[in-house]
Amino acid sequence: MDDRASYLATNLKFLIPASGKGFREFARDNEIHYSLLKRYISGGVLPKPPKVRRMAESLGVSPGALIYQDLVPATQML
Repeated sequence: MDDRASYLATNLKFLIPASGKGFREFARDNEIHYSLLKRYISGGVLPKPPKVRRMAESLGVSPGALIYQDLVPATQML
């Protein structure tokens, strides 16, 4: 699995619920098919840059952080 896809998957799993939205609502708000969002969350596919920017903006993080950094607090990993 591509490291970027892995970071994206981990970050989406944490940040979407932390934003107060459900996965379906997040998909709808970001104009992403729910089935495609599930593929992002599984690490199976990496979205194109415009989608990464849109998701990052809606989650309040930078696009680079969304795909290149682990944004999950260490306490959440226990």
